[in-house]
Amino acid sequence: MGFTGHINGKMLKTNFSKAYRYLLHCMVHSLSHRKGAYDEVSDYIMNIVTSLILNRRYNISQVIF
Repeated sequence: MGFTGHINGKMLKTNFSKAYRYLLHCMVHSLSHRKGAYDEVSDYIMNIVTSLILNRRYNISQVIF
């Protein structure tokens, strides 16, 4: 994914490559409940993106509902 930041710190979209940055942008805007600070990626969104990339199952209904 081209991540260049610290794993234990905040996950920011600017630390990823361009292709994954756009995917994270779409996921954050569509699934996030924030009103601002769209650069930071939450843990549950990173779990969704990781499961999409690795082609694994993820129960997304717990996030939506």
